[in-house]
Parts: sequence; C-alpha cells; structure tokens
Amino acid sequence: LFFYKFGRFFYSDNLGDTFIEIKASETQNVYSLFSITRNGTLFGLKSNGGLYRSIDDGKTWTFACTGLNYPAFIDFQFISDSIMLALTLDGLFYTLDAGNNWTFLIESHQGKTYIGHYKIEVYFVDYGNLYYFKDLKSNPILVSRIVPQFGPNIQFRVNEISGTLFYWDELYLYRSIDKGANWDASQIAGIG
Repeated sequence: LFFYKFGRFFYSDNLGDTFIEIKASETQNVYSLFSITRNGTLFGLKSNGGLYRSIDDGKTWTFACTGLNYPAFIDFQFISDSIMLALTLDGLFYTLDAGNNWTFLIESHQGKTYIGHYKIEVYFVDYGNLYYFKDLKSNPILVSRIVPQFGPNIQFRVNEISGTLFYWDELYLYRSIDKGANWDASQIAGIG
C-alpha cells in the first residue's frame, strides 16, 4: 500500500498494519497519486503532473512520459498491464509499452475533460462533447453533446464491466447503454 499525506510519502508491505516513510530524496519529489498494475509496476503522479514508474516498490522512480510534450497529467487509466490512457493538459495519449512511449490521440481544450474505457474502446469528454474510439488506432467519432450546459460539477465514468456510460451533476444521474447515442436521466434521491 502507498499513500501521500501532507508532502510525505509512505508505504506498507503488510496490508496497512504498519507504514514506513520514504524520504523525499528517495522519491525524487512529492507524489500525489498512485496506481499499480497487476504485475506490480507502480505509477505515481508528481505534484507538478509528471508521471513516473517504479518497479521496486517506490524506492526508485523513472520518468514515464516519453512522447508527451507537456506531461501535466489530469488522469490516467489502465486498459491492461502495458496499455494505458493518459489525459494531460495537451490532450489524450496512449501507451502500448507500460509508459515507455506515448502516442497522441486527440487534443484537449483544457476545460473539463474526462476519459473512460470499456475493454479497448475509449471515451473522451471535452467541454461536454463525447468522443468515441472503437480502438486506439481509430479516428475519434463525435457521438453526442452529453450536457447542454457543461457545468463545473459534472463527472463522467464508464462501467468497465458492462460498458454503460454515466455522467452526473448536482441533481441528475445520466446513463447511456448505447455508447452515448441516447441518455436517460433520473433525479438523485434526496437532492433537489
């Protein structure tokens, strides 16, 4: 287990019974978000947005952003141990080699942007426009505008088991079972 708290980085090798602090000099900088693959490779986002990889439980880190112009990460997701999506201030990128090299998919307009995937299908939301990629080599298809007024409190997710798309705001939860072509809304209980 890894966690970051108030500029300090800790890990546990006994499922959280005890934690050991890793000093900032050992981590090369402050990491604020962690994710781990099934094969044990650890990825960490630095506070400035750079993505780094560790194969020795966080003791040493290597830069994992080759191919990215400005690697300020907003989000990243694993499709498999070696295939990842990265949403940066520049746009959406993917890697087929566990972060060694990145390929550009689509530009971001640096507003509210989200990514999601179902198997190898990729969804990208940029300023309320929903784009669909049938795979990482295909061109983006503008599917729909998911919100007429894309507000500051919208969230977007893809159910990685069923492929159902969701987005929500303060009052409604929206769902699409047909890759974003049609949406149904239900009021969130207890709100409004």
